[in-house]
Amino acid sequence: MGAVCLLPLVGCSDDDTEGTGPEPTSDFQFETLELTQGSFKVKITPEDKNMTYFFGVLEKSDFSQFENLESLQAANIENIKALAEANGVGVEEFLLEALLKGEQEWKYNTLVPETDYVFYAYGLSTELEILTTVNTYEFKTLVVEQVEVNFKITASDVTPTSFTLNVEPNGLRILLRHSSPCRIYGLLWR
Repeated sequence: MGAVCLLPLVGCSDDDTEGTGPEPTSDFQFETLELTQGSFKVKITPEDKNMTYFFGVLEKSDFSQFENLESLQAANIENIKALAEANGVGVEEFLLEALLKGEQEWKYNTLVPETDYVFYAYGLSTELEILTTVNTYEFKTLVVEQVEVNFKITASDVTPTSFTLNVEPNGLRILLRHSSPCRIYGLLWR
C-alpha cells in the first residue's frame, strides 16, 4: 500500500494574493511549487523530520465550517478509522502506510479554478495521538483564461469505411503537449 492522503477539500484566503510560499509556521513550512487553474503542488517541510504527520486540502468555505481546528482533527480521525475498517486493517497498520515523515512534495490535480483553499498539516502518531496543532496555508487557484483559437480540419485517407481527420489548432501551441497536428480516427457512416 502506498502513501495515502485523505482529502477533505476546503479552500481559504483572506486576500486576493496567491500562495507563493514559503510561509513559516510553528511546526511546518509550506511552499507552493506549482499553482494552476486546477492544480496545486506543495512542498511540506516539518520542523521535526522524524515526526509522522497528516495533511489535506479543503476549499476555504468547507474549512470554515469546522467549529475549531480540533474539530477538523476529530473529523480526520473518524475518516481514518472508517478507511482502515473499509480496507480490513487496524488503524495503526493503516497509518503506518498513510502518514508521512520528513520533507514531501504533494500535488492535487482536481481543484476548482478561481477558488480559495486551505492546505493544512499536523503531527499525528500511528496511535492517533495528535502531536502538533493544525498548521495552515492559504492559496487561490488561478482564473481560467479564455483563448481564441481556430481549427483547420481536413480529412485524409478516406475509404468507404474509414477516414483520418486532421485537426490543426492555430495559436494554441503553448497549451498542447505536441506541436504536431492531432489525428482522430473514425468511421464513415452511411
